[in-house]
Amino acid sequence: MTDSEAIKAAQGAARCLTYNDDKPQAVAKHMLKAAEKRFTLGPMYIPDMQDAHGEWTDGEELQNAVWDYVRSGDRRIRLQHNTDIVAGEWVEILTWPYPIEVPMFGAGGEIMMCEFPSDTVFLGVIWEPWAWDLVKTGKVSGYSIGGKAQRVLVDMPEANA
Repeated sequence: MTDSEAIKAAQGAARCLTYNDDKPQAVAKHMLKAAEKRFTLGPMYIPDMQDAHGEWTDGEELQNAVWDYVRSGDRRIRLQHNTDIVAGEWVEILTWPYPIEVPMFGAGGEIMMCEFPSDTVFLGVIWEPWAWDLVKTGKVSGYSIGGKAQRVLVDMPEANA
């Protein structure tokens, strides 16, 4: 793949997985797919991996939540959990059923290959002009989903047991 092909392929992604102690970690970075359209496309949520709040869900629960979200008919994207500030509209959503590796731009503009597990949900958003400015400057660098959850505390078995 030439640099030009990699750049074109990388446009549109929003997160990259890195590894810390062999555990995948999300690095949230919006990549611009169509700057003149104020559009980004990237992972909305990655299953079986802790998010920025230390929470996670599996692929099946995630898929059910996505279907409920789509059925709600609410396509507004809000600014970082603030339900009063609408920053854009989602126009595409897809759960990719297979592991996928895609080229993406890193924070410094470098191209890197990023892996996403099966059942990762990808979201395409058209941003309001004022919010697009925040995306371009990196002040908004990923999607932050809302929702409802019930915490369950469990005792985990010892690794050597």
